[in-house]
Amino acid sequence: MIPLEIIADQAEQISAWFAGKLPFKLELPNYQDGLGKEKRCHIQGARLVGYKRGLAAYVLYRMGPQYISLLVTSRAVAEASGGEKIIANQIAFHHDNIGGFKVITWPHRRLTYALVFDLGSPGEESCMVCHEGTRNLVKKPNV
Repeated sequence: MIPLEIIADQAEQISAWFAGKLPFKLELPNYQDGLGKEKRCHIQGARLVGYKRGLAAYVLYRMGPQYISLLVTSRAVAEASGGEKIIANQIAFHHDNIGGFKVITWPHRRLTYALVFDLGSPGEESCMVCHEGTRNLVKKPNV
């Protein structure tokens, strides 16, 4: 884990901290579980990181004992690529294993997202970072 520049547990706090620091607007989702259950995924904090010729937002989440990293940058800096390509909800998700970690990358609007987590955890559970309490979870197509 890399050191965080802001320790906060609310998506709004993290989004506000990134305002003016990035060349793009980042609004992290703050989905709540509508079933009254305790949130399974918790934001820990964030920082800016350099990537290629630009900046990226790094956000750290915790789900139980597992840490999940989310990196977001402009599509002008990085494109989603590599691994197995799966189309879901008209978005191309790229699933790959890199250095003992599962990496899922995808484009959305003008940004590229990368979700990085330990290979020992199920990939679909890591999607809870953004989709907890929603019905439109990313699912692999039936093969």
